Amino acid sequence: MKLLKERQLRENAKTGGTSWIVTYADLVTLVLVFFILLFSISQVDSTKLEEAVQSFKTASTTSMQTKEIASSDGVLEGGRAVIDPLDELLKKVKLYLQENGLDGQIQASRDERGVVLVLNERVLFHTAEAIVLPEGQDVLRSVGEFLHTIPNFIEVEGHTDVRPISTYRYPSNWELSTARASSVIRFLTNSYDLDPTRFRAVGLGATQPVVTGNDPEQLAQNRRVEIVITPQTELDKTNKETSKAVPNS
Repeated sequence: MKLLKERQLRENAKTGGTSWIVTYADLVTLVLVFFILLFSISQVDSTKLEEAVQSFKTASTTSMQTKEIASSDGVLEGGRAVIDPLDELLKKVKLYLQENGLDGQIQASRDERGVVLVLNERVLFHTAEAIVLPEGQDVLRSVGEFLHTIPNFIEVEGHTDVRPISTYRYPSNWELSTARASSVIRFLTNSYDLDPTRFRAVGLGATQPVVTGNDPEQLAQNRRVEIVITPQTELDKTNKETSKAVPNS
């Protein structure tokens, strides 16, 4: 035992008893690296942070604007914008009128009623008459060809100017406007075998003028027939009739 202790003392004397310093130095280095990492993580780049915040705000604003636009048109479905069928129909109508050279005789637009085709009196009738003129028949034939390609219901409105009328056939503008709407429907259904149940004739007399005033041009603008292509279709009608026919359980 004595010899062993003497040997250990000699070995310690040779190494100087400093071998523990290596381990201690490694430990201090690791601790230093650890605190450097903590310090670097705690330092936030303010410029990059501001850029990230602005990017988030821009993305949020764009998303909200998209939703507002789609919601105002009532065309949000599953978070995606859906094209309004009436807008597509209006584009189709305008293209058809242009291709057939009718855009100078028929004005197409859209309002809450649907897609509206406006035909002035001079295109269809003589003043104070409800018999469709030959040139008016040509125009209506083109309209009938288009209506034959879609399932929508049609409302034909007759409009007159404010000048009173009193004849044996048309005692007032009410009768004249209704007769004109009916003449248009009769021609369309007879010429193109269109289902009469898709149509409705409405006589509005002088109650809905386009412009106010009594000069000849203004009066002529108010004498018109409007063909309104409504949103309702044959499929809508069938679904409603089916729902009525099925009793509630």
